Parts: sequence; C-alpha cells; structure tokens
Amino acid sequence: MYKNSKMPIIFFDSTKRHFPFTSEGLTYETAHWEALNNGSHTTIYLSDNDANREDAWYFYLKDEKEIDILYKEIFQKIETLKR
Repeated sequence: MYKNSKMPIIFFDSTKRHFPFTSEGLTYETAHWEALNNGSHTTIYLSDNDANREDAWYFYLKDEKEIDILYKEIFQKIETLKR
C-alpha cells in the first residue's frame, strides 16, 4: 500500500521512521530500534514506482512547545511535493 501511494505518507512520532511499514518482512516489533532511530520525530515518505525510487524526509522536534513549528515545516514540504 505505501509503495503504491501517489500521495506522501506521514509517519508522525515514529522512532523507527517508515522502515517497518515499507520494508517487506519487517514489522514494528522486529525492526531493530537502535539502527533505525536517527532522532527524527516525523517522516514523510513518498514512493515513485514509475521512476523506481523512494524518498524520505525527516523532521526533528527539539522541544514539545515547538510542535507548531514542526507542523509548519511538514506542511511546507508537502506543498513542494504536489504533483
């Protein structure tokens, strides 16, 4: 499902980012946490089957009080991804 989507998919507050959802045979429980944690809070994932590529953008939240800044950055990125 994720690799066939024409829309960007947002993984909000996922320490394991998009990998457990887009990697065949990997689940959230079996994904090795330490290797997948890059400190990001949110990931935008976009797959383009026609171009045979996957892209991911990572967003970081330094302070819970700055959640509005995080949302703004996410929405700005989504705006640039419109097809």
